[in-house]
Amino acid sequence: MRDYDIPGSASELFANGERSYHIIDPDQVGDNTFAMRLFVEQVGIPASMIETDDGTQVTLSDGNTRIVIDSGGLGDFDRHGYDVTLAKDQTQRSRAERIFYGLEKCVCEDNKPDPDCPLAGEH
Repeated sequence: MRDYDIPGSASELFANGERSYHIIDPDQVGDNTFAMRLFVEQVGIPASMIETDDGTQVTLSDGNTRIVIDSGGLGDFDRHGYDVTLAKDQTQRSRAERIFYGLEKCVCEDNKPDPDCPLAGEH
């Protein structure tokens, strides 16, 4: 039995947000590092989106959002599970990126940076 419960593209992966996926395929046998390579390949994630790759955990960015994918087994070496979560620093980082790229304006008074701005004094 083959069952590929995965997004059809990298953009669909980001659009789906936090959720779990799986691949069950008797022809795709391997450990969790193998499983991650399989997921990245099957979803078609470009190397330019990969910020960090620790074998069983990959952090991706599409320029606006950062997500973390963890691979794990589902009981046998041909059953692979994947958990997708937002990166822990996502809120601060995405605001910093939005300000840097001019998509969000930092509120400044008297030429003093907004104290809540993640880029305070650097823009």
